[in-house]
Amino acid sequence: MTVASPKEIEIFFCYAREDENLRNELEKHLSILKQQGQIITWHDRKIGAGKEWEREIDTHLNTAHVILLLISQNFMNSDYCYSIEMKRALERHEVGTVRVIPVILRPVDWKGAPFSKLQVLPTDGKPITRWRNRDEAFLSIAEGIREAVQDFLAFQKTKEREYYENTIFSYFDVRNIQMPEDLVGKTLGTCRIESLIGEGGFGVVYLATQPHLNRQVAIKVVKSTFRKESSYSYSYDTINEDRHRLMLLRFDREAEAVARLDHPYILPLYEYQTSPLPYLVMPYVAKGSLADRIKASYYLPLPASEVATILSQVASALDYAHQQQLIHRDIKPHNLFCHHSGNILLADFGIVQFGDSDLLAPDPSMAPYTPSYASPEQHQWLKVDYRTDIYSLGIVIYELLCGKRPFEGRLTGGPFEIANQHLHTPPPAMHTFGVQVPPAIEAVVVKALAKQPEQRYQSAGEMSAAFQAAFYRNNI
Repeated sequence: MTVASPKEIEIFFCYAREDENLRNELEKHLSILKQQGQIITWHDRKIGAGKEWEREIDTHLNTAHVILLLISQNFMNSDYCYSIEMKRALERHEVGTVRVIPVILRPVDWKGAPFSKLQVLPTDGKPITRWRNRDEAFLSIAEGIREAVQDFLAFQKTKEREYYENTIFSYFDVRNIQMPEDLVGKTLGTCRIESLIGEGGFGVVYLATQPHLNRQVAIKVVKSTFRKESSYSYSYDTINEDRHRLMLLRFDREAEAVARLDHPYILPLYEYQTSPLPYLVMPYVAKGSLADRIKASYYLPLPASEVATILSQVASALDYAHQQQLIHRDIKPHNLFCHHSGNILLADFGIVQFGDSDLLAPDPSMAPYTPSYASPEQHQWLKVDYRTDIYSLGIVIYELLCGKRPFEGRLTGGPFEIANQHLHTPPPAMHTFGVQVPPAIEAVVVKALAKQPEQRYQSAGEMSAAFQAAFYRNNI
């Protein structure tokens, strides 16, 4: 696969709306770089009608090669510019995936700001509005940006050369890959695998880098690829070929499912390849999952206001997936990722069901769900629909409010006891866990956890709306 440096460097303008006129002037002075085909520029005014603005900004903020911070008092006062866009820009700058350049538009005290360690423009950091001849100020900035663009292109060429040097002899024999750890240090396509970060029932996930794009990604490999597993004692040799083919087919269906989804609260798919082994390439979410956050907080309950926000986002993602005739079937905190923007991203469609069809015959040894979050119909191997996801989402919301799941098999801790609780036991009142949850909010969760699907909410959005209404009634 050919790896090439970008033909045009994308420049992202991070600015406050009050400074739009100065941004326009600066963009005009970069026209010669545009005409020479060296750069393209992007800012929020280029978002097309009907596009989701936050997602568009986030996409360009994470892919731009140069980010200009247009500094003024307006910028410093903007929570979005200062706390979200600038923070993400500096995170990328620290790992070397972008060049961040502060441009001082107006007089403001910026000493000690997070960007103050960077070289600023114009010359000597003199604000543009303090120059007698503003054209000279903009010329100073344009020359600095031209130099940064040339440096970046040179850096890209170096990375491209290193990529070829490091990967030309990196082909490996899949037959020599025995355990998940054996892939660390290998290269799949354009991705150099750095470390193993997680294993699930069907897949193994790695942290990888794409040197030619200067970004980190997550790679998921089907688990039955390996003859030995790092976390379990049994080997692939004990897995029959039919089961192996089924796992590969599910992997293929996961790629197909995620590829058809385009939603701000669903983790997207970058790439799917089948050679030298099947793997998915997805964004790497450094903040981890909701499960990681719960564990890091020592299982403390979250405030109802924060739970309402999480529920709203997950419900939006689920309703969208259900409209595409996709049933997730594995909603749990481990599959809800915490994006740096604060949003929650639904991930891992590894056991997705397409509409009414399913590939898996009843085989408890290969149960397509997580027992603690599975619906009663999943535990009974009955036909499921989108309401199974609403039940699992109810378990997640219960856990966020209480710090504990309602059904944990407290006597034996075994899956059969957990299944029996899901089938026959009402969820414990939340106050038994020492938390004070308003009765109206608790009632919403209890309805989502109804044993019969027809007694639950008939959409995730309906559940979220009921939760929001209960929350606001309690806070009036």
